[in-house]
Amino acid sequence: MLSTLPADLLIQILDKTDFDSHLNLALTCRRFSACLEPTLARHRDVHQRCRHMSSAAPRTIRDLVRSVIGLDDPIYAWNVRTLDIWYYDESYPLGWSEREDENRETVTDFDTWWPWQTGEKDAYCSFLHQYFVPDKVKKYMDLVEIRELSFLRTVLFYTLPRLREIRFRGEVQTRSGKRSGLAPTLRGVDAIGCGSEEEGGSLL
Repeated sequence: MLSTLPADLLIQILDKTDFDSHLNLALTCRRFSACLEPTLARHRDVHQRCRHMSSAAPRTIRDLVRSVIGLDDPIYAWNVRTLDIWYYDESYPLGWSEREDENRETVTDFDTWWPWQTGEKDAYCSFLHQYFVPDKVKKYMDLVEIRELSFLRTVLFYTLPRLREIRFRGEVQTRSGKRSGLAPTLRGVDAIGCGSEEEGGSLL
């Protein structure tokens, strides 16, 4: 496709094109530009809204996973650059709110918050088989049934195509912070693929 060719090569092609084809080539490029403008405008809009995502809104993880596995528009996953992951103590799913943070949404009804789409469970199962052994897939599908999404955080780290930064607050940090009376904070993750499940590390 022309879009995959470097500009210098396109200029060389133009130099070797018959004069009577120059206008056609110029009009073709102009047509490409016009056709792509709505898509580029949509990318700008989505990038503005989605470049920094946070699990503080419970729909974030759900919608990003749907985007990654093809159940939702992949443009959302493509434009995520930073992802903030919060640990919510013993509350499940991940999106449940802590009482002291009024900006977080609270989930009380799974089916209202996350109604199943046609074929969604099968898509999750196929997706998980790419990353986990069968025994873990079965375990995680049981968690998907109750919309417990914590294990998908690590999968998102590996599958969001243009993710540059992820910040994470784990269980240990949460408990020590509460004892000290500290407000919730995020810390950077240098190697999210390390550690145990209990420590909030990799589940792969």
